[in-house]
Amino acid sequence: MNKIKNIFIGSKARQAAVLAFCLLAAVGFYAQAQSGGGITDMAQVVEGLKLPLQRYDNGRVKTMLSADRAWMTDTGVTAEGNILLQLMAEDGKTNGLARAEKGIFNQKYNTARCYGPVYMEFNGNRLTGTNLYWDSKLHLVRVETNAVLTIFGGDRKQTGITE
Repeated sequence: MNKIKNIFIGSKARQAAVLAFCLLAAVGFYAQAQSGGGITDMAQVVEGLKLPLQRYDNGRVKTMLSADRAWMTDTGVTAEGNILLQLMAEDGKTNGLARAEKGIFNQKYNTARCYGPVYMEFNGNRLTGTNLYWDSKLHLVRVETNAVLTIFGGDRKQTGITE
């Protein structure tokens, strides 16, 4: 009986410790939210990140992200400062790139949204403008404003401004 009583008391102490920890964590999250931040604001920022965002079935990197600062989110990665996306062919050669200052990369849905001035080059063609949405599954790239598409073909260059 004494043994059972000691286990029960020890169990109560553990329950109290867990309850106290949960209460302190809840107070911390509440204080963070009241100060204008959210739980994602508490994520660890990584400086000088280089991370493969997508891979081919053979394991080779399809899209490589480099940025000055980045942090993980529920859906992928948010990055800021000198963002460079290297787009690679299945044989491993780089066949395109994209540059931006801020971006949100959803690895689950293979989408990206870049903010501010953007520059993208793919197979020798160039797309520039402001704010870019990219959906890798749909093969869709949309520049929201000031879009300029430059197509290099043969011995001449064609530039189109879209509105």
